[in-house]
Amino acid sequence: MTIPYALRTLSRDPATAKLELDGIEAGERWDPQMTADEKAEVRAARLRVERELARKQGRRG
Repeated sequence: MTIPYALRTLSRDPATAKLELDGIEAGERWDPQMTADEKAEVRAARLRVERELARKQGRRG
């Protein structure tokens, strides 16, 4: 699975997407072929997911 495909198919549920990103980032550690652009895309996706999680948790509180 390519990184762009993995990012496009992340779950719409932020908690699940966070777990999926954890898996992608774990793969990053053993995949030296991952480009700097791909790593940046993964980091950007993580920030989006974390913002969405914080927003949803703020609504509950």
